[in-house]
Amino acid sequence: LEFDVVGTTSWIRSLGLKRVALQLADGMLQHAAWLALRMRGENEGCDVFILADSSVSSWDPDVVAAQHVNADGLVMYGRASQAQPASLPV
Repeated sequence: LEFDVVGTTSWIRSLGLKRVALQLADGMLQHAAWLALRMRGENEGCDVFILADSSVSSWDPDVVAAQHVNADGLVMYGRASQAQPASLPV
């Protein structure tokens, strides 16, 4: 399993994000803590949160959960819908 940390870091920096929520497919959750630590290390000054109890399908962005932690961006790993919510960069 490979996560595009370099590409994600570039995206976070290009948007100037400071609070990023990570949403992983159920089968990837065992990697969530490692990924969050890695993302924090690559993005100094950026808070990273793991969304682990999604109330939506695993392929839809859980914007509501991201808003609960005041995230200004949401990163999804795994199969994802192409729909883009207007309220948050995904």
